[in-house]
Amino acid sequence: MTRSTQAALSTLAATALRLVVGAVFMIHGWQKYREGVPATVKWLETMAVPYPTLAAPVLIGVELLGGALLVLGLATRFVSLLLLAEMVAAFFLVHREAGFFAADGGYELVLLLAVVLAGFALTGAGRAGVDRFIGRRRGF
Repeated sequence: MTRSTQAALSTLAATALRLVVGAVFMIHGWQKYREGVPATVKWLETMAVPYPTLAAPVLIGVELLGGALLVLGLATRFVSLLLLAEMVAAFFLVHREAGFFAADGGYELVLLLAVVLAGFALTGAGRAGVDRFIGRRRGF
C-alpha cells in the first residue's frame, strides 16, 4: 500500500468515525431537547444524578452542539473533552453498577464512546475537519 493510499484511508476512517460519533451525540441531544428540559430533569432524577436542573440543559446543549461540532470537525479536541467528561460522569453515576452490557443498562456504549472521544481529544479532527483549515491560517 502506498503512503498516499494509506493517508487517504486513514482520513476516510477518521472522518467516518467522527461523523458517526457526532451524529450519535446529536441524536441523543435532540431526543432530550424534543422531550424538553423538565422531562430530562425528571429522567435524571430517577437516576439520582446530582443537580438535575442544571445538568439537563447542559447535557442537551453539549450533546446537540458538541455533536454538530464533531461532525464538522470544529473545536474537536475541546468538544471531545466535554463529551468525554459527560461519558465519565455517565459511567460513574449511572452505568457502572449495571455491568458491561448496554442492553442491561450497562456501560458498554459509554466506554466505547469515551475511548473514541479520548482519541479525538488526542489527535484532533483529522485531515477532513474544519479545524485543519482554521489551524493552517493561524499558523498552528
